[in-house]
Amino acid sequence: MPVAEKPDVQPVSVQARCVRLTAKADNPASLAPAVEIRALSRAADELLIELKAAAVNPSDVKAATGLMAYAVFPRTPGRDYAGVVIDGPAGWIGREVFGSSGDLGIRRDGTHATHLVVEAQALVRKPANLSLAAFASRCQQRIDQLEFPVF
Repeated sequence: MPVAEKPDVQPVSVQARCVRLTAKADNPASLAPAVEIRALSRAADELLIELKAAAVNPSDVKAATGLMAYAVFPRTPGRDYAGVVIDGPAGWIGREVFGSSGDLGIRRDGTHATHLVVEAQALVRKPANLSLAAFASRCQQRIDQLEFPVF
């Protein structure tokens, strides 16, 4: 869906609760995340999502323990999510969406938070017959199934 903005409308700003990783952990048992409040708002080509579910993906642990050398710190981890668009183009407001992967939670703040900002091109509408939790918990598998259905 193309992004069309009204120039006189200011993006919404929210105070999001975010899990933060401040530095690489030596191993999964030594992870010491903090919870921070961070102000989030979107740019013209982005949408603001209120997250309803997020999963822990194996890549979250790999990035937190240094197995993904390109991971940045500090950051909010998390790659898989499902939620509701609360700010962006009118055609997206209120829509249930899901997503995964890209640089989320590794090179930029991810999904282990109450809210998330993503590019409009990255959004996928959630099919009505599946729950938000189902999508977040197995997001990459669901994306693969939608793109490459098995008949």
